[in-house]
Amino acid sequence: MKEPTPAEPALFVRSLPLPKHFTASTAAPKTTLQAVAVKLDRFCLIDYTTLSNSFRAARVMLKIRWSDRREQAWAMDDLGCSNLAEAESYVATLALHDIIAIEGKGDRSVWRSFPTAYRDLWDELEEKRKGSLDKERRAVWATLRAIVEARYPPDSPAEAPLVPGAAVKADSKLIPGFDFLPPPPKDLDADAVDPVSLQLQQEFARRQATPAYQRMLVRHTRLCRPTGCIL
Repeated sequence: MKEPTPAEPALFVRSLPLPKHFTASTAAPKTTLQAVAVKLDRFCLIDYTTLSNSFRAARVMLKIRWSDRREQAWAMDDLGCSNLAEAESYVATLALHDIIAIEGKGDRSVWRSFPTAYRDLWDELEEKRKGSLDKERRAVWATLRAIVEARYPPDSPAEAPLVPGAAVKADSKLIPGFDFLPPPPKDLDADAVDPVSLQLQQEFARRQATPAYQRMLVRHTRLCRPTGCIL
C-alpha cells in the first residue's frame, strides 16, 4: 500500500508481473487487445494515457475510439501497478473482459494464454460479473414474487373451470407472459439455495394448482396466445 499524503487518497499497489520473454503459449494482454479490437473494427484507435508514474506506483487510462464514434474508457483511479508496463496490461485486461465477456465479442478463450497474474485477474472480473448478474436476476424474481402474490392469492375461493375437465397443465418454471425473462438463479451448492427464489417457486407452484389459476390459464390460452399478450 502506498503511503498517502494529505493531498492524495490511499492507493493500493497491485503486483502483476509480466514474463521477461513471451513464448508461443503465452500472450500479452496489451497485444491481445490490439488484435481483438482491430479485428472487430480496423479503424479503431487505442490510446494509453499515463495518469501517474512515480517510483512507487504507475496508473494508466485506456481509451478506445471506434469508427462509429463510440468511445470507451478504463482508468486506474484507486489502484496502481509497479510500473507502466503492468499498468497498461491491467487496463488492457479490463477492456478485453468488457468486450469479450460482457459484450460477447471476440474469442472468449484468449485470456487462457495470459500470464498467471492476468488469468487470476480475469477470474476475479468474471466472479464480479456473475455476482452482478445474479443480483439483477434476484431483483427480477423478487418483483415477480410481488406480482404473483398480488394476482394469484393463495386463499382464492375455488372456482370451476370454464370447460369441465379442461384444466391446463402449467409449466412450474415459467410464469405465463413472462417467459422472456431469465430463469431464476441457480446455485451450485444445494445448501446455499436462495430462500427468496425457492419460496417464490414453491408459492407459485401452489397457486398453479388452484381452480382459480386454472380458470385464468384457460382464458389466457384462448384469448392471448394469438397476440402474445402478457397477463
